[in-house]
Amino acid sequence: MDGFGFDALTRRLAGASSRRQLMRTFAGAVGAGLLARGAETARPAGAADACGSADLRECIRHAAEYRAYYTKTVCDSFRRTHAGRGGHAAYAGCVIQAARTERWLIEHCRKTGGCEQGRSCCGGACIDTGSDAANCGACGQACGGGQICVFGACECPDGLTLCDGACVDTFSDSNNCRVCGVVCGECDTCQHGYCLPQTCDGDGTCCQSACYPPCPGSQYRDPASCGCTCLNGEEPCGDFCCGVGKSCCPDKLAGKACRDTDPACGGCRFSCGDLCCELDERCRRNADYSYQCVGD
Repeated sequence: MDGFGFDALTRRLAGASSRRQLMRTFAGAVGAGLLARGAETARPAGAADACGSADLRECIRHAAEYRAYYTKTVCDSFRRTHAGRGGHAAYAGCVIQAARTERWLIEHCRKTGGCEQGRSCCGGACIDTGSDAANCGACGQACGGGQICVFGACECPDGLTLCDGACVDTFSDSNNCRVCGVVCGECDTCQHGYCLPQTCDGDGTCCQSACYPPCPGSQYRDPASCGCTCLNGEEPCGDFCCGVGKSCCPDKLAGKACRDTDPACGGCRFSCGDLCCELDERCRRNADYSYQCVGD
């Protein structure tokens, strides 16, 4: 039985100076001794994470053994070391304290399923509920949103903040920029905790959270469609915009080009006497001073 440390405890109790000190020494030793003993013997080797009825029975058996041993050995020593009525009172108090401690230990065994101190029986396994994210603080109490379990409480890892149930970096999350719920604009990004304009490669521009290449010529990017268009109702013409007094006409080199609109003919035609010729025609004056549109 000395493997339990009973002999050393008996010597400690024998040297106590008062009944209160005896009780405190006894109670503390019983609790610490059983929990340490349970960690060593409650489960066979290789089954440290198993828990169940066998572990519970073993844990309760150790509690009963402690009560029996202390009642017989430690409490009897009180009557030998304290003569007369004082010895009987010390013995009675020791027996009562032993019974109370046994009840507390049995209750502890039932709560933990026979697991060693600091662990709980969760789903048939001894779990450290102080650090297990699936059983944080209690069995089945899982941490979500990327949280970890620290001393039985769910919290985000260092550098992250819990926003709407998820751990985010508020220094780079555009939906929670610096503070939870602060959303950056569609062409802004969260940089170092501030909403700043999104940068695109080269001379690209951002439209509806996406980067587009620069629009050609004098065109600009329409924020509604993200397509290239012209200002003030001007007519798109290839890479350019035709303003007032100009028309978009075919061009042999550029494909399309803006040309001055002939007020007499309109569009891409031009005046030839009292006639209007197409761009692919030539204006020819005849000998009788009449005009004629001639194709190439």
